[in-house]
Amino acid sequence: MRILFSPVGGSDPIKRMLDGPMLHCCRVYKPDIVCLYFTQSMLEYENRDQRYTWALEKLGEKLNHKFEIIKIEREDLVDVHKFYIFYNDFGKIFEEIEEKYPDAEFYVNTSSGTPAMKSAIVDLAALSEKRIKALQVSSGEAGPMHDRDKDETYDKKEQWECDMDNGDSFRNRTLLVDNEQFLANIKRQNVIKLISSYDYPAAKLLANEIKDYLTDDAMKLLTAAEGRWRLDYNCVANVLKDADYDIIPVKKKEEREITEYLLWLGIILGKRDYLSFIRGITPAAMILLEKIMETLTEVGDIKKYCEKRKDAYWLTRDKLEQSKIGKEVLAVLDKRYGKFTDCIYTTAHLELIIKGFCSDDKIKSHYLKIIRKTETELRNPIAHTIVAVDNGMIKNRIGITAEELYNDVIKKVAESVRLMKKSTWNSYDEMNKLLIEKVREVK
Repeated sequence: MRILFSPVGGSDPIKRMLDGPMLHCCRVYKPDIVCLYFTQSMLEYENRDQRYTWALEKLGEKLNHKFEIIKIEREDLVDVHKFYIFYNDFGKIFEEIEEKYPDAEFYVNTSSGTPAMKSAIVDLAALSEKRIKALQVSSGEAGPMHDRDKDETYDKKEQWECDMDNGDSFRNRTLLVDNEQFLANIKRQNVIKLISSYDYPAAKLLANEIKDYLTDDAMKLLTAAEGRWRLDYNCVANVLKDADYDIIPVKKKEEREITEYLLWLGIILGKRDYLSFIRGITPAAMILLEKIMETLTEVGDIKKYCEKRKDAYWLTRDKLEQSKIGKEVLAVLDKRYGKFTDCIYTTAHLELIIKGFCSDDKIKSHYLKIIRKTETELRNPIAHTIVAVDNGMIKNRIGITAEELYNDVIKKVAESVRLMKKSTWNSYDEMNKLLIEKVREVK
């Protein structure tokens, strides 16, 4: 059994001396059941002279085929350009048809009706769990088009007699839409949306479903982007080792790790994941304070005064006592802690040293204060409690929003200590442009 669902549109039943899409689908595929969907305006024409059902009956006589006609009447439906109306209504109708006729071949006409109707039908056909066959009918330009504004002149018998598809010149103008290709295109657009929102794991997962439609370059880049997002530089290097392009701007290992972490933190913030952003502040704070000390004080690299024990750097009295500057640093620490003892250094130690040796007043009085306040009054408390974090809470605790913290403190400090170039902050957006370009390429 074959079933055809078709909206009734302005090109039906006959237009310019040729079948309209509904009639043409029936002529070619000979469905046993034809479900005609009428909006208010089309139903008025049908009630006036039965032009649509009459044309189907005449076609059935010519083909010696019986069409069972089911009329779906929406007599109050006038908003014919609203996609969601038809998407919801057609969806319910399709479900009912599939339930009632589970073994039937189900066809839908995508060429009749308003653009909203056509789009809804195509989307539903492509996304249906059961295979719905979507038919497209190319238009014909054989003769003059009937003027709907002068409907009193419409003669259904004359239209039928002048229909050239009834003669020897008949040409099949139907096309079976490739639903898989269409669905792949929908998913391709969703992959692009996920890339634009920096959700690389989800983009890669969805891309795997349509990898037969994507180029090798696209799949490699998506894998590399996901690896970059995970801060897995070996993955990026291995995937792109033979590629003509690169996605990581900084090559030196230590500088790269710092740069990529700060960029990652910005992406987290862009997704408004305030909890993860604040929890990720401590490594960023440590990086920035180390660089402030290294570039803006006589102390230099803090690690000069450290011993590496297992995987951690311990700030020691012995190392500090070996130089004039080291002794001065030790004096600052002793003043604060009584007698400083060897320990893994923290941002609290760095703060003391920077305050004692940095001549940049804005660094000491503003940037340093905010960074440490973020740690002590925000990051540390939420790291040990279950709490909802939003911008209101952040501003209440540290006096500025998360965006202000990142843009006006973290970024400016990173630039002032020559850790980041201004152009580097756009690195992920540049990568996304390349990704989207490759995903759009047709295989």
